[in-house]
Amino acid sequence: MDDGSPCPARDELAALHFSDPLCLKLVCQENAGVAVARNRGLDEVDPFATLIAFLDSDDSWPQHHIANAMEACERGFDFIFTDNRREPHHDSYMKDCAPRTMMVLTQSRNDGGFIAVPRSEMPSLIIEEFPVQASTVVYQRSIAPDLRFNTDLAACGEDVLFMVALASKAKNTCFNARTRVECGHGVNIFFGHFAWDNPSFMAIKQDQVRCHTLIAKLPDLSPHTLAYNAKRLRKLRTDFVFHTIRRTLKTKGKLPEETCHLAKADRWFLVWFTGSLLRIMVTYSLGSYRP
Repeated sequence: MDDGSPCPARDELAALHFSDPLCLKLVCQENAGVAVARNRGLDEVDPFATLIAFLDSDDSWPQHHIANAMEACERGFDFIFTDNRREPHHDSYMKDCAPRTMMVLTQSRNDGGFIAVPRSEMPSLIIEEFPVQASTVVYQRSIAPDLRFNTDLAACGEDVLFMVALASKAKNTCFNARTRVECGHGVNIFFGHFAWDNPSFMAIKQDQVRCHTLIAKLPDLSPHTLAYNAKRLRKLRTDFVFHTIRRTLKTKGKLPEETCHLAKADRWFLVWFTGSLLRIMVTYSLGSYRP
């Protein structure tokens, strides 16, 4: 899937050939964003395909990644994910960025490198620590054949919402401890937008709030998962309000467009915005709030 990449996929794939029954289908479109691109890819999947796997252009799979996923499926798992490394940020996402996920994995049954993750834990782990970067995931198509990424979340959060919904539909989740995906070897626009004064920063903060607001409305989530999401949403809303104030002061009284959009779209906006503002005033003055 080539979503108007600055590095055309056709050029990179020119020397790549597969033997029957394997084949490669390249689909090209004008840039429309990651959610639209992934949805187009899902729409183009062969109707007889049983497994779905994502691979972003700046990532690479280790040898036997798909073979391991196929073996896991033969053992009865329908949602498989693995660790990832992203230089210079982390050598192991699980060890460096996901302590609760690591605790769950160490306490779960390990069968030759395939670790069964309790179904009740997976959605909340995704909400809290997001251990399922898209390129690390392989899943049985049958568990969610019609699931698609939310294209309204153009700046951030479309993958979190998708993975929570997917994990809630999976019956048997597995962590593949045999391999580790390499992330970040290529063009990655998203990670360049994290500075608070970046033009895209408020759009990211807005979509984080919208993402977890939508997660709260997903069907069949356990009270355990909803509690984790409520905690996460409260923190994201508080940060959004803080950065709204910060950006407004910087622009001499002009509210960010993202704040205006969220105010129009969320009927509970005034309630949580006011509550978050009061919380910031108290905790910031006490030195206990850190955005």
